[in-house]
Amino acid sequence: MFGGDGNFIGGHVTLTSSDCALLLHRHYVHGVGRTPALQFKDFFEAFKTSFVSAGPHEQVCIKYSDINSALREAKSRLNYIHPYAANDPLPEPKDIAPTAELTLLVTKILATQFRMTHDEIMNGLPLIDTSKTELYDLCPAHVKPVPCTVERYRSMDGRCNNIKHPSWGVTNTPFVRFLPPLYSDGVQGPRQAADGGELPKARAISSFIHRDFDHPNRQLSILVMSWGQFIDHDLTLAAPPRDERDLDFECCSVPKKYQHPLCMTIEVPRDDPFYSQYGRDCIEFKRSLAGQRPGCALGPRSHINILTHAIDANFIYGSTDALAKKLRSFHRGQLRVWDRFRELGLKPMLPPESENPERDCIARPRHLFCFLAGDERVNEQIHLTVLHTFYVRDHNRMADELARLNPHWDDDRLYHETRHIMAAAVQFITYNEFLPMVVGEENMVRYNLTLQKQGYWHGYDPDVNLALSNSFQSAAFRFGHTFIQGMVRRYNKYHEFIAPSVAVPSNQRYKRERQKPVHRGYIGLHLL
Repeated sequence: MFGGDGNFIGGHVTLTSSDCALLLHRHYVHGVGRTPALQFKDFFEAFKTSFVSAGPHEQVCIKYSDINSALREAKSRLNYIHPYAANDPLPEPKDIAPTAELTLLVTKILATQFRMTHDEIMNGLPLIDTSKTELYDLCPAHVKPVPCTVERYRSMDGRCNNIKHPSWGVTNTPFVRFLPPLYSDGVQGPRQAADGGELPKARAISSFIHRDFDHPNRQLSILVMSWGQFIDHDLTLAAPPRDERDLDFECCSVPKKYQHPLCMTIEVPRDDPFYSQYGRDCIEFKRSLAGQRPGCALGPRSHINILTHAIDANFIYGSTDALAKKLRSFHRGQLRVWDRFRELGLKPMLPPESENPERDCIARPRHLFCFLAGDERVNEQIHLTVLHTFYVRDHNRMADELARLNPHWDDDRLYHETRHIMAAAVQFITYNEFLPMVVGEENMVRYNLTLQKQGYWHGYDPDVNLALSNSFQSAAFRFGHTFIQGMVRRYNKYHEFIAPSVAVPSNQRYKRERQKPVHRGYIGLHLL
């Protein structure tokens, strides 16, 4: 459909003039209007040829000066102040988002000015070379070309792990799309019904279609669900909006006209089968922060993945250098731990989150803190906390063993070699144990997912983009939600059932020997 830098593909767009950033070719049909979107191209071309005489042909030139004018208008509308930290090698989502919102408004201004179809917005505008515009000067550093050198160990944020495509799968880069988004305005407006009205209420549909049934799987334990969530937290985290204290904020308690621009609350029907008994009429929901494509390309809204896009055990080590350093002890390759109960002969726990103790910490016990780990959702539920604790302890165990075998290794080498082994172990468990249980042995073979029985795999292809898709993050991998049990079972050291608990209170995580009964419950509770 579209070509760039002088190439012409399919008769819709060319860049034949140095004055034109993008040249749109539009074909009209008598009595029908402009040619529809590409996915129906073959049908409509045949339709026009057979039944309708061709109408006029239009060429629309979008100049670089048009883009610069749109940028100046967008900056004025937004009262734009450029985040200084956007120029850092790896800026944070809060510094990326303002530049992304600016790019989106430029896209919208151009789309309105040139009466662009959704197809032209999605497939045409991203072809514009923004390095020839004033927008590129405001583009965050992490989506510009990155100089690379070959290193022994993988970077924490994924940069230069693929020398050929150094920004693929990097922290704070956007999810990719398999299909175009159905934004109402082609840029970022919430989806609408086919007739242009509002969609049916999301909560009404979900409560009607997805009833809560309890059908335990007697062959699988709840650890399958927990591992799936663990791997999800290794792969994806859309950047959530935060307030000025870097904390979550409420939307439902605020009148709509005063809500944060990213609030998209979900209305609860009065006869809701669950929430009606509590008088609740609103569910908290916020749009994730906008991201920037490589080179700050124009086009529809994209969303930031604040993790690396590979299975690399970043839930242990973090996806940025800054977090990785906070988690290290810098002694014998070890990670930081909290030996609160050492005098009782008990094993260490995860380090406390003491710098911002209220961040994602629910019902924090007095004089205590929630835990700090490579993924910020470590405190979300106790099964996650337990797995995080397992893996930090296992890293330190492995580092001790490597130090014993290699007394000449320094702290840095012990840390990175252990990290290398731990990431491989997580990948092995995922492909050798978890996936066969989820997709079945037949599909493992069909899609060539089975591991080799011996030797090493040499099939790495640098031209395969490992960036995760929006549909995987927001929909496909959510199948695991159907596995969740509403009960946490605990067992004593004799594997005798203690008691169920709908939710283990946060302060229970800190009590001595409180996690071990949950460990045993992993194998005692069946999957839904």
